[in-house]
Amino acid sequence: MSLWLAGLCIGAYFCLIFWFAHRIDHRPARPQPAWVYSLSLAVFCTSWTFYGSIGRAASSGWSFLPIYVGPALVFLCAQPFLQRLLHVCKSDHLTSIADLIAARHGKSPLVGAAVTLMALVGVVPYIALQLKAMSDSVEILNHYPLTRALQHPEHFWQDIGFWVALLMAAFVILFGTRQTDASEQHRGMVGSVALESVVKLLAFVLAGGLILYAAGGWEGLSSRLAEQPQLQQRTDPAVLFSGNFWLLSLLAGLAIFCLPRQFQVGIVENTDPAHLRASRWQFPLYLLLINLLVMPLALTGLSVFGSSQQADGYLLALPLQQQQPLVALLVFLGGVSAATAMIIVETIALATMASNNLLLPLLIRRHLAQDGAPHELARLIRPVRQLTILLVVLASYAFMRLVGASYSLVSIGLISFVAVAQFAPAILGALYWRQRQRNGALAGLLGGFSVWAYTLLLPAVAHSGGPGADILAQGLFGLSWLRPEALFGASWLEPATHALVFSLLLNSSLYIAVPLIFKNPAANSPTQNKPAPLGSNAHLLNELAHFFPAERLQAAQQELEKRRGQPLAADEPPDELTRRWAETQLTGLLGPAMARVVIAATLARHEQQADTHALLDAASQAIQANWDALRTTLDHLGQGVCMFDAEQRLAVWNARFFELMQFPLALERVGTALEEFIRHEAVRGGLGAGKPEALIQERLHQLAERFAILKGNRTLSDGRIVEWQWRPVAHGGLVGTFTDVTTQKRAEQWLEEKVTERTEALRQSERRLHDFASSASDWFWETDAEFRFTHVSERFFDYSGMHPDQVLGQTRWSLAGHADSVPLPPHLAQHQQAMHRQEAIRDFEYQLQGSTGKELHLRVSGQPWYDSDGRFCGYRGTGSDITELVNQRNDLLRSERMATLGGLVAGVAHEINTPIGVSVTANSVLEDELKHIRDSFDSGKLGKQQLGRFLDLADESVSATSRNLQRAAELVRSFKEVAVDQTTDEKRRIEVGAYLEEIRASLVPALKRSRHQFRIECPELIQLETYPGALAQIVTNLVNNSLLHGFDNREEGDITLRVLRDARGQVHFDYQDNGHGMDPATASRIFDPFFTTRRGSGGSGLGMHIVYNLVTQKLGGSIRVDSAPGLGCRIAWDAASAS
Repeated sequence: MSLWLAGLCIGAYFCLIFWFAHRIDHRPARPQPAWVYSLSLAVFCTSWTFYGSIGRAASSGWSFLPIYVGPALVFLCAQPFLQRLLHVCKSDHLTSIADLIAARHGKSPLVGAAVTLMALVGVVPYIALQLKAMSDSVEILNHYPLTRALQHPEHFWQDIGFWVALLMAAFVILFGTRQTDASEQHRGMVGSVALESVVKLLAFVLAGGLILYAAGGWEGLSSRLAEQPQLQQRTDPAVLFSGNFWLLSLLAGLAIFCLPRQFQVGIVENTDPAHLRASRWQFPLYLLLINLLVMPLALTGLSVFGSSQQADGYLLALPLQQQQPLVALLVFLGGVSAATAMIIVETIALATMASNNLLLPLLIRRHLAQDGAPHELARLIRPVRQLTILLVVLASYAFMRLVGASYSLVSIGLISFVAVAQFAPAILGALYWRQRQRNGALAGLLGGFSVWAYTLLLPAVAHSGGPGADILAQGLFGLSWLRPEALFGASWLEPATHALVFSLLLNSSLYIAVPLIFKNPAANSPTQNKPAPLGSNAHLLNELAHFFPAERLQAAQQELEKRRGQPLAADEPPDELTRRWAETQLTGLLGPAMARVVIAATLARHEQQADTHALLDAASQAIQANWDALRTTLDHLGQGVCMFDAEQRLAVWNARFFELMQFPLALERVGTALEEFIRHEAVRGGLGAGKPEALIQERLHQLAERFAILKGNRTLSDGRIVEWQWRPVAHGGLVGTFTDVTTQKRAEQWLEEKVTERTEALRQSERRLHDFASSASDWFWETDAEFRFTHVSERFFDYSGMHPDQVLGQTRWSLAGHADSVPLPPHLAQHQQAMHRQEAIRDFEYQLQGSTGKELHLRVSGQPWYDSDGRFCGYRGTGSDITELVNQRNDLLRSERMATLGGLVAGVAHEINTPIGVSVTANSVLEDELKHIRDSFDSGKLGKQQLGRFLDLADESVSATSRNLQRAAELVRSFKEVAVDQTTDEKRRIEVGAYLEEIRASLVPALKRSRHQFRIECPELIQLETYPGALAQIVTNLVNNSLLHGFDNREEGDITLRVLRDARGQVHFDYQDNGHGMDPATASRIFDPFFTTRRGSGGSGLGMHIVYNLVTQKLGGSIRVDSAPGLGCRIAWDAASAS
């Protein structure tokens, strides 16, 4: 591509930028959108981003990211710090980093000069980076494909970089020195920088996308990665977790507010604190977008060029290699845009710092020494700044020629980053540390900058062929631990992070240690050397008239008179407020230190009494010290605070006031009328609906009431809620406090919503409970601590037919017909004891006589309840009518008993059949033999031998018949006794052992069908007065249960029933089999009605429930079960006392 075409494109682009800035500057001022401010912050993305990031990614993979991670984290997480920095600089009209550090460290000219010199030296490599990028891109366009590495010509006038530098210097001089007051907003510059941010972003994304598309897109890149495994090393994420990665992120995070150009666009050019809040997400988003294609482009360049092309030039060389000249031209213009924006803003910021802190102070002091008037130097401000711009650009070109061929773009940029990072301790101290001192700032800056020069600048010169190679190899004085790139043996760190750690360590240590060791309260005093001269207001205004246009000076004077509440008297000496106002006006032109010198020199030319001077100066210092202490205290409050004097003009405030209420910075000055704040609120709807003028007058009238305290809430545009309060003070002033109560109000709102939800849920629950209670068959009951009913729901009275007066105040056992003095039945006694132990009631059943005489069966459950102090108050529970269930159960019980008797009948009938059959057979044989004998006898043939055989047969038959009939008689007798006991319900005395044997005999038919054994172990002579039928039913059911369940699918089994009598005469029955056993879940439910494991196989589920009822209710004892799978089953129960 032709060199002339590149030059023509650069010229056309410069003209476009100049025209765009001129158009903005000459149109009526309008509020700047927040996105313009955020785009201007993207001046951070220079040719380093445009070309150097790809080169860094090609050589080191993801290590290009820290330069953008750090700034993004600062804007996302450090907004309070940035807002405080903005507030301090706007309040004091500070226009550069040098002004900030000097003003907050005693307005020391020496501090300002030191910061300026360090900024010049430190940023020159960064500007050289831009010049190198532009000159290299022109060379690539003009000579592609390159056959040799880029080298600078022997003579500078042959170097295209020299002419690029001159062109940039001329453009910046024309573009950036149209205004001399640095505190004024450079609307045109900000707008053009925002435009350039758009240009470089679009150029990078569009060109990158077209390049990747021409190279095969993502599929082509994936195939190249597969074919060249070495490329995959560049995508290794391990670098993201290294110490160097996060140290570089810290370095970039410090640079985002220490670089002069970032301070210029981020602080000086800011017109609204809300813009800074909006940039919290807009600026990181820009950084994300411009870096999306860096790694794919780096990998594509590596796969195409390898090491034959410098990686910094991949973005420009790739479209040329792909025969896409228009894309190459787009890349070139994007690179020019990135470099131009940086050089414009950086050189303007450096020129302001250099002229205000170095050149103008020297000229002013020399002029004053010759008794000249300070205003005579006003005409020198613009030429001085223009000269500074030229010198800075030429110095950057010289650095580029010196080290440009030896270092990549990123490496050059990191040198500048570490240099400006030395300002961080002083900036942080200026904002937050009250013990800061000028001497500490100077010591820290000089110490840190010295380490930077030794560890980065010296190696850069040495690697480029300059002096210092011996020190680089062997260390200072031949000490290896003092080698510039490995101090104290720290060779594992990268050069930039190595320099950062050691320089900031020394810088911070000196900054903190010097004020603590050498306590010198006067070190921060800006006027310790001589008293402040006075002069007159007229002299002061005449001097300022030489620096500013008449219209601007007149407007500023009117503003001052509003703040004072009275016009300036020309012949009176200026007070402290007027002197500070005059210094503030000149700060933008000359910096805070030289502004003070000029005002002092102007007033010193008019004679006054020395003692008056000294007295007023001392008072001024005391007032200033108190004011600084008050402002520092207020700025640390979480609330916004402001105070208006008796004339309703702003006197005191803190940064939180303006931040919370989102007032424009133009109102942030002493003397601003309260009406202006109220008018601003009314216009944006903060006073409610209505005509603004009427609302303003109403609020002013409210605040005019001396004893009125006004309170209210204000919802801001961003959704925050601020609680404000106005309170009158002595002498007619007003104090306002403003508190962010967003979290509190939202919590209250959330709580109110929850209370409303819970209240509604409670109402619904009450309605639901009422519906359930009215439709349920159960009822609810409550007792007091003495177990007397205090509440019973209506459903109970519907069932029982009883009246509440018959129930309330009664106990359960008294309702059941048992007086408290009479011993209760066992089951009621156990229930009463459980309630005395305050145990839960579960499914307790009892009988009650209804009002009609009908017997009711009830089941109740309940829980003890306690008051808030833990005292027992009684029981609450539910009850249900189980009369029908009990009747059905009794019917089933009777059916079960009849079924048992039927089984006994069948068994006994089977047993009786055998002996009777034998008897019948014997009789039949005997009858046949008798017939033969009779026939023989009648025929006279009966012999002795035949008679003998007959007699023997008759004897055997009679004997067999007799035995079998006796056996049948015994079976009938046992069956009769057991059957009668089971069908009658009479209590009688039995001998336990003999009766159990009769039961066992009745069970022989069931046992004979298998080889199961049933043994009874009972001592003799144990007699018991009991219900024999119940005992027979219990044993029969247990044996049947063992046969049906315990011995299922088993041929043999053993059953043992042991009877014991204890010392008290209590009889205990212990039944045990060696069957399958039961798991705990089955064992816990074995006595439940209708519970069976053989559902559908004939089991009713009532056998063991009948056993439980017979033991606990009929016999008045207790029963328990113990079983485990594979270990059989053991059931033990007690009976009444034996005799």
